[in-house]
Amino acid sequence: MNKKELITYISICVSVVLGIVLVDQLTKFLVSHNMELQENIKIIPNFFHIEYIVNDGAAWGAFSGKTVILLGIPIAAIILFIFLLTRSNFKEKKYFTLAILFMLGGTIGNFIDRLFLGYVVDFLSFRFGSYHYPNFNIADSMLVIGGILLAVEIIFLETKRLKKAEETTEVDDTDDES
Repeated sequence: MNKKELITYISICVSVVLGIVLVDQLTKFLVSHNMELQENIKIIPNFFHIEYIVNDGAAWGAFSGKTVILLGIPIAAIILFIFLLTRSNFKEKKYFTLAILFMLGGTIGNFIDRLFLGYVVDFLSFRFGSYHYPNFNIADSMLVIGGILLAVEIIFLETKRLKKAEETTEVDDTDDES
């Protein structure tokens, strides 16, 4: 990658991550400053609500009150994601790079809450009949979307690339024998 391509790559990465963090923090700010805790606004009755809650744990309240763990894991994840971005080849692995960017943005968004508030603001609330899916936020959504993109990359695209490389190698080996 030449210098211009590197600058473009870094600019895109920073823009995507900052965009995610800004949207996440803005939506959390709007909810927390315009709603009472546990207030519920029905957007689509019996399906989608905005419901302001706080979560001092991890996903679904796991590790509630374990501040050291809940601050340490995101720091390690952020370092890992940045390392993976330095090794990523956006031209060949777009989904991988986007997955890491989405997960990095989501991790930073929730880390900011936990660091400055001691909890994460959740407000997206979905109901399916009598089932109420645990509330979440934009950062959580980015983590899930990033995880899905990473799975697609690993399961489908990487397999396809490896198969193509294997076929190319077989063709080259056949040419050598001629």
